[in-house]
Amino acid sequence: MKNFALLLLISLGLTTLMTAQQATLSLQGIIKNADGSAVEDGTYEITFNLYPDANSASVWTETQTDVDVKGGIYSALLGSVSGLPSFRQSSYLLGVSIEGGIELQPRSQLTAAPFALSLIGDDNIFPNDGNVGIGTTSPSTNLEVDGTAKVTDLEVGGTVEIDNKMSIGNATTAYALAVKGLAGNSNWLEFIDAGGSSEWLINHKGGGLNFAETGIADYRLYLDDGGNVGIGTDDPLSKLHIIGGSDAGLSGDGYVMYGTKTGTNMVIDNNEIMARDDSHVSTLNLNYDGGHIGLGNSKSMSHRVGVGTSSPNARGKLHVWTNSLSSTEWSIYLTNNDTNLAGGIKLSNNGFLRLTNNAQSSNPTYAALDNGGNWSSSSDRRLKENIITGKNFLKQVVELRPVYYNFKSLPKEDVDLGFIAQEVQEILPELVTGEETEEEFLSLNYDRFGVVAIGAIQEQQEIIEAQNKRIENLENRLKDLEKMMVMSASK
Repeated sequence: MKNFALLLLISLGLTTLMTAQQATLSLQGIIKNADGSAVEDGTYEITFNLYPDANSASVWTETQTDVDVKGGIYSALLGSVSGLPSFRQSSYLLGVSIEGGIELQPRSQLTAAPFALSLIGDDNIFPNDGNVGIGTTSPSTNLEVDGTAKVTDLEVGGTVEIDNKMSIGNATTAYALAVKGLAGNSNWLEFIDAGGSSEWLINHKGGGLNFAETGIADYRLYLDDGGNVGIGTDDPLSKLHIIGGSDAGLSGDGYVMYGTKTGTNMVIDNNEIMARDDSHVSTLNLNYDGGHIGLGNSKSMSHRVGVGTSSPNARGKLHVWTNSLSSTEWSIYLTNNDTNLAGGIKLSNNGFLRLTNNAQSSNPTYAALDNGGNWSSSSDRRLKENIITGKNFLKQVVELRPVYYNFKSLPKEDVDLGFIAQEVQEILPELVTGEETEEEFLSLNYDRFGVVAIGAIQEQQEIIEAQNKRIENLENRLKDLEKMMVMSASK
């Protein structure tokens, strides 16, 4: 067997057969005899091997039996007999033997060109070291594309950074991101959980943006082309239109809930607003810090408010419905921050309308209006203490000055009859209420004038009875004198 002193690789070139099955590597070298002269021209059998490093076995081998050599120079197309490896690692060593002889030394290291072959194949897996650039010679990430990239299907397990625009679905856009839906409802986005199950979908449906829970329901959230938002509907008729939910009861969740269910919260359904504290009733505040509340915009009785009833009676604008009330319970409770008193209004169990200004008391006094339109006031002995019999009413009544007058706010023709509060205050201050200030005026309790009048009549009656008794005594004495004069005249 002929010995060869030297194999010198002078160039490596990359050439590929553009199929997914085969890629080749163009190789050119020089074969010399031991004395340094070129070998004879002819065809030679040359065996090629690839090694991952100097200490490892060959990972690829190929023998070409008819390699032409002229002037010691030969060319070979590696991979034309046996398919080349995938070139996954950073470097390989090439070993060459001639005519079945020993492998020539030293082995030659492949240049970078062969590693481009890793881009061709069924899986197109890149080496795991270094960055890949398309349109740039200095990629800063695993893959950097400077220019426009078109991808049929893209699956990313890391981060994608886009400096300009991204189009999904081959959509032309002037915006940073454009998504062109697929057929049907223009399916845009699908959200898949870590287990691979589809959970949510976003698509274009019925002319609007539809958020759907996969396999369960559409219209979990829907934005129509007019800007209205629907929940549970694809036809929102207002800025927010909700269809579906539960009753806003003490334990229900309603259509909308504000706050935590186990704390203070407010729930709304299609015809009810309820304030709750956990599962208990709470206070619903309207304009708590100020403002006005308007109910209805006309005088029509069709605009009514019900308290304790969902069907307010057509006979009143305000309908308050209660069960039987105790003596300390009121249908309407009124308070004033400047006083410790509280007002109350209710319809009693016997049908009387009761009004009080000490509803906070455990024994409230009140005025009552009976079914006949007559007013009465609390007067039970059990409600009273420090009882003293009144006196000198006749003198006080005599000092009162009844007058005719008309109020300044009324026409002069509206003449009234009564008293002047300031004059009464000097005589019977118990009958005057209020204070004489710039903002408040004095009032008279005309009902109590009846008590004063009765006291005066009683005192007057005592005078009359005393006078009658005196007259009777005088008449008796006169009769006695007359008898004595008759008897004297007869003698």
